[in-house]
Amino acid sequence: MRTLTDRLLLRPLAASDAEAMHAAYGDPAVMRFWGAVPAADLAETAERVAWSTGADPASHAAWAVLRREDGRLVGMVNYHHRDMRHQRLEIGYLLLPAHWRRGYMAEALTAFLDHCFGALGAHRVEAAIGPDNAASRALVERLGFLCEGGPLRQCVKSGDRFLDMMIYGLLAPEWRARVQPASLE
Repeated sequence: MRTLTDRLLLRPLAASDAEAMHAAYGDPAVMRFWGAVPAADLAETAERVAWSTGADPASHAAWAVLRREDGRLVGMVNYHHRDMRHQRLEIGYLLLPAHWRRGYMAEALTAFLDHCFGALGAHRVEAAIGPDNAASRALVERLGFLCEGGPLRQCVKSGDRFLDMMIYGLLAPEWRARVQPASLE
């Protein structure tokens, strides 16, 4: 997938993105709600990026999110836990702190969800979000996800601690009804 939005380009994550991604992977504030501790150094970030770029797309894939105006990387979106038989997957996303509160992730996820429900044939997309991650919870709710459960106690391990998660879900028919103009009825 290589997709343009009004302000962004989404393209497959590449090894060359490691240095820019370290601003997210190495930042404790960003990683607070992620299922991993902050990367200790650029080499560890490069390992994480290499894992994502080398993963089997049948279950996991990641895309860099770049500003169209200057090609600067602002974040990453991915899917994981993809189950093709049941047509479901889970999404994740990271945004570099310098780009918070600009609407970039809502724009990126809108294009990404189109891809998940279209090209990937997903019927259900899930997001597992920490109960204290108010910004992320508000984001998926704006995109039409419903909170379906939680907090699931200590269901994700991050380093030596376990995190609680809220489960959000969005179905293909709900997404299609939301993104299509009402005049097409």
